[in-house]
Amino acid sequence: MGTACTPTASETILLLLLLWFLSFLSTADDIYHPTDLFSISCGSSTDFSTPDARNWTSDIHFLSPTNLSVSAPSLTQSTIQGPYTHARLSHSPFTYSFPLTPGPKFIRLFFYSTSYQNFPRSQASFSVRAGPYTLLQDFNASRNADADDDPSHPDILFKEYCINLQDGDKLNITFLPSTTDSYAFINGIEIVSMPPYLYYTDPDDSTEQPQYVGTMTPYVIENKFALETMYRLKASEHAISSSEDTGMLRTWDGDSKYLDTQSEESLEYKGTTKLSFTKKTPNYTAPDQVFRSVRNMGRDASFNMRNNITWQLTVDSGFSYLLRLYFCELNPRVDEAGVLRFFIFIHDQLATDWADVFMWTKQWGVPVVKEYVVIISENPKRVVSLDRIRTIVHKLRWYPIKGQTRTAEPPEKPSPP
Repeated sequence: MGTACTPTASETILLLLLLWFLSFLSTADDIYHPTDLFSISCGSSTDFSTPDARNWTSDIHFLSPTNLSVSAPSLTQSTIQGPYTHARLSHSPFTYSFPLTPGPKFIRLFFYSTSYQNFPRSQASFSVRAGPYTLLQDFNASRNADADDDPSHPDILFKEYCINLQDGDKLNITFLPSTTDSYAFINGIEIVSMPPYLYYTDPDDSTEQPQYVGTMTPYVIENKFALETMYRLKASEHAISSSEDTGMLRTWDGDSKYLDTQSEESLEYKGTTKLSFTKKTPNYTAPDQVFRSVRNMGRDASFNMRNNITWQLTVDSGFSYLLRLYFCELNPRVDEAGVLRFFIFIHDQLATDWADVFMWTKQWGVPVVKEYVVIISENPKRVVSLDRIRTIVHKLRWYPIKGQTRTAEPPEKPSPP
């Protein structure tokens, strides 16, 4: 999460935090087909494919002709398949240039923090700029890799951003060493188009705007902001690879290690019921496996009144965060409002005191999205919990909001569980 923001609004990094909560979704009819798709293996002289549905291309045709970078093999081979056998490295700035169509894009950066020939691991410290946005500022790769406690991908670092390109834009991505003694490096770059309002607010729809938790103040996610993904989690212990996505090569991790309290049930529903997708929740939102995974507090009302489902995810304090909560009611026993309802607390603040999916949608099988913004001033854990009555949750997705000075004083509210 080590990012930095420039002071002007158009260059502010908006790091988004998304939580997606759902109840039973089905397979989408159509897969999204991105207009732009580049998977670049930096430092490699050959093209190759990997089982995660990526076709990697050599970076040689995208480099600025004036760059002084070099290609070097990694001295320690990664056990993870991907663009990790070689890297592009330099003690001076170097730039990639990509011709892209207008619209929002995923920008993904892949790093393997190890030693390369003549480039010691500990000396990698650099910033990354994409157009007017500073994505990383004085990023110390080895320090970040050593702080990562996930043994499934040792020394592998992954960053994902969303930015919007205007008409006629060519995107330049520049890597700048922090000092004369440090160097910059990159193993892989990926750029993938996305639908216009997958994460940004539709300016023609004023009814669907996030609000600050504890207030009625709206917040618009304008496409002048850049977004950084923090977490993308599926509500079970099983991950989903990019090859199983709806066309945008997104991945989902299991949420088990982030759970602070144990739900009564963790289920994978195999039903084939077709959902009634809407313009607000299109069928490319997430893969079928995500929608069919559920954490359920069960039907014991007495137990539920004393317990909740809580996730703790580490985030930076001093910033605002956006949460997008996705729901859909497909439980055949829920056929009217009031049967399944719950409270939503975000960072110990009441976000919703009467969450009832059937009441929101007025019918069965219709996905709905709720959005909130919360200010994390201190204690950067325990960001969200669902409490009491009955709760069903499907997917969580995180993104932080940085560079914002807007604050709101919350009204009095019930105490969190």
